[in-house]
Amino acid sequence: MRYNRHYDKYHYRGCLRQQCVDTGPLTMPQFDESAKAARELVKDPRLKNVKKIFAAGCGDSNIVSYAIRGAFDKYLPDVDFEPVEAIELSQFRFEGEGMFENTLGILTSVSGKIHRTIESVRACKKHGITTVAVTNTPASQTAHEADLVLFANTPPGDHDAGLRSYYASVISCTVLAAAIAEVRDGRDYISELRDQVQRYHDTFYDEFENMDEGVFRKALAWTFAGKKTFEVCADGPLFWTGKFIQAKLVEVSGD
Repeated sequence: MRYNRHYDKYHYRGCLRQQCVDTGPLTMPQFDESAKAARELVKDPRLKNVKKIFAAGCGDSNIVSYAIRGAFDKYLPDVDFEPVEAIELSQFRFEGEGMFENTLGILTSVSGKIHRTIESVRACKKHGITTVAVTNTPASQTAHEADLVLFANTPPGDHDAGLRSYYASVISCTVLAAAIAEVRDGRDYISELRDQVQRYHDTFYDEFENMDEGVFRKALAWTFAGKKTFEVCADGPLFWTGKFIQAKLVEVSGD
């Protein structure tokens, strides 16, 4: 909106709108890839008896760590799930033998190259915490140093603003929670979850063009009115979605 091409929304195809379009056909194939990887991962007996989970990442992956809390609360209500900033987890200084028995560290990094996430893996392992790298780069340093790897295996696409990567990370961690619950009580949670994601996908994309047109007209009105400040409000399970939207507004507006 800041570059004098107010009426051509397709000028912004390389930005967030195109990523929304591009995420449509990604949604269910990504779910299936994540489910396949998670069900293979939970064959490791260390995941079945987990009692506490730390989750961390940097940037968008930090938001992922907080956004997935609801999934772990739903599928693993008896597990203490604690999202933390990667910089805090990387400086873990707790002492005490056996203090972190049956504890899991979920470290999310799409590239696997973020130093704070790598340091978090090392800090967890120093304290005997089993580490899982959630990444799209299995040859990365994060994946190499972690005990286990949940490979998102996201198909190629437009990743400029991070929407596809964010979805891949969130759905991978959500499916992981469901997969751990499956090995605990034998119920098929993932199929039920897949149906829910499919219904939400269909409802959203049925209305996508109407929503897109509406928000574009609103953006025009706000631009011509000289609006320069955005405040994103969200609560409950959508709070961290709001934080992600806030980050994307800053990135794609050029401010």
